[in-house]
Amino acid sequence: MRNIWVGLAVILSVSACSVDNYDTGTGKYSLMRAEFVDAHVNNNSMVDYVITDDNDSLPASTPFSTKSIKGTNTFYRALFYYNKVADRTDSVAEPLSFNLVGIAVPVPSVIIPKDSVYSDPIYFQSGWIAKNRKYLNISLNKLTGEVDGIENVQYFRIIEDSVRTSASGSKSVYLRLSHNQNSVPEYYTGHVYISVSLTYYKKILSDGDSIFLRINTYGDGWIEKNYRY
Repeated sequence: MRNIWVGLAVILSVSACSVDNYDTGTGKYSLMRAEFVDAHVNNNSMVDYVITDDNDSLPASTPFSTKSIKGTNTFYRALFYYNKVADRTDSVAEPLSFNLVGIAVPVPSVIIPKDSVYSDPIYFQSGWIAKNRKYLNISLNKLTGEVDGIENVQYFRIIEDSVRTSASGSKSVYLRLSHNQNSVPEYYTGHVYISVSLTYYKKILSDGDSIFLRINTYGDGWIEKNYRY
C-alpha cells in the first residue's frame, strides 16, 4: 500500500554551523559543496554519514546533530553544505551547514477531499530529478510575513492526477503542486525546497518516460514542467 504522507510545508532550516564569508583562496570554504542528501542518524541522534543524490556515501568527519533532529537510526532529507576532504584512503564530509528539507509523497487525487486541495500561487525557480532517481527536487520562492511577530506555516502537497501510457508504450506521470498560503501575509520572499519521493514510480517508469509537474505561479498562472525519467 502506498504511503500517503505529505511533506512539510517549508524547508526546516537549522544549521549545524554557519557560513559567514566565502573564501576565494584555499580557505575553509573554498572547496565547499552543496548537495541534497539522505543523512543517516545513529542511535545517538547524530548524523554519521550521508548519501548524496549521486549515490556517493560519505562518512561525516565528525558526527554532528541539530536541534531539529529528534529520531534515531533513521534518515533525514537535507541540503548539506560540506567540504569533501581526504582522510587516509577515503573521502569524508566536513560539515559546514545542514538544513532539513521536506519530503512529499504524491497522493492520488481521487482520495483527496476537494476542500483540502489549494492552488495558491508561488514562484517557481527550478526542478530536477536526482541522479539516483529517488526524488524530484523542487526549488520555490514563497511570499511570507509575520503577524504580531509570528510567521504562520504554509502547506504544500503533491497530487498525482494521472499515470498515462501512450500508444508507443511510454508512460507519463502527471503531478500537481497544492499550495495553501494559510492567510500568511505576502511581505517578503522566502525560499522553499521540496523533495518529491519517486519511490512508488520505480517499478512503473523506465528510461525516457516523463514526469509532468503543474504549478500555479505568480504572474504566469499555471505552468507545466516536463522532466525526463
